[in-house]
Amino acid sequence: MKFTVQPSELKAAWSAVKSVVPSKPAMPVLENVLLRPYGENAVTLTASDTDNVITVRMAVEDAEGLVPFLVPANRLADYISNAMSSDWPLMVETDSDEIILSDGFGDFRFFV
Repeated sequence: MKFTVQPSELKAAWSAVKSVVPSKPAMPVLENVLLRPYGENAVTLTASDTDNVITVRMAVEDAEGLVPFLVPANRLADYISNAMSSDWPLMVETDSDEIILSDGFGDFRFFV
């Protein structure tokens, strides 16, 4: 899966779903945020704490091979709060075991 998203879109979507990501989840899968294609030019972010579910749609560009995948919420939060540039579009690429977030300054990679 590969797509480009504006930093403001990702920040807005993350700020909406982060409130239901539990700090000590009852099930390990709840430590993740689900990214799922929504049409050709959008991706949804979904998070849950078993009682509440929040799904937010964000606009994306240059989408290829869109398939659902899980992103560790703590890694996404680290990237958004510490490493993401607010000026450059963000390219998101995934394969079976790695997620790569690239902006104009470099890559942020993590294994899933």
